[in-house]
Amino acid sequence: MGAATAVAWSPWQEFMPVPVKAVAGVTIAAIAAVAAIRSFVDELRKNRKD
Repeated sequence: MGAATAVAWSPWQEFMPVPVKAVAGVTIAAIAAVAAIRSFVDELRKNRKD
């Protein structure tokens, strides 16, 4: 995920076509959302054990 974010936010994105930017942005948003949901679920599981 770190590599994808670095590529998406690198300076050369200014030269990318808009649809490519949109796809990259949506992909990164989806990956970030999945990661956030997973960590949230993990926290809920930890709290239940306590």
